[in-house]
Amino acid sequence: MQTAIKKENLIVNRIYVACLSSYNAGKLHGTWIDLDYKSVDEVEKEIELMLKASSEPYAEEYAIHDFEGIRCEENTDIATIVEKVETLNELDDSEKTAFLAFLDYENNGTLENFRDSYQGHWDNEKEYAIHLFDECYLDEMPEHLTHYIDYEAFRYDLFLDHFSIDAKPYGVFVFSNNY
Repeated sequence: MQTAIKKENLIVNRIYVACLSSYNAGKLHGTWIDLDYKSVDEVEKEIELMLKASSEPYAEEYAIHDFEGIRCEENTDIATIVEKVETLNELDDSEKTAFLAFLDYENNGTLENFRDSYQGHWDNEKEYAIHLFDECYLDEMPEHLTHYIDYEAFRYDLFLDHFSIDAKPYGVFVFSNNY
């Protein structure tokens, strides 16, 4: 059965940007920057202000030391991060968590790839396999043969061409590899 993810999982996208001059001097100096609905210029301006506030001379370089929501690496380009956040904010609430999981799995994933492959949120892989089999084949089978269906074997074969991502504690996100 397809389940809904609870509303309290509100996703906030932000990064912690640290001044590398301070970091190399053994000091912590940085700031959390909220990314939702901000342009690249706005984010870069906040980074610039953080660097100017550093007590270290020649504070010109920064690194991303932490993130919430959208996944990124220490040196991920700000434009790339902002683009992914913009994409995320275009999705409805039921797709946001799945898209983040997809990006974690497929680091260079795009919205188009996500939409082409996303099959929904399910309690487990077998529930998805049962749904798909029943939707596609059950009406065509004589009723007296339906109790011979091996849904577990169908699930096994199906997931040679599909994958799931754990959506703890709410089941799995199911994706097709055909994108």
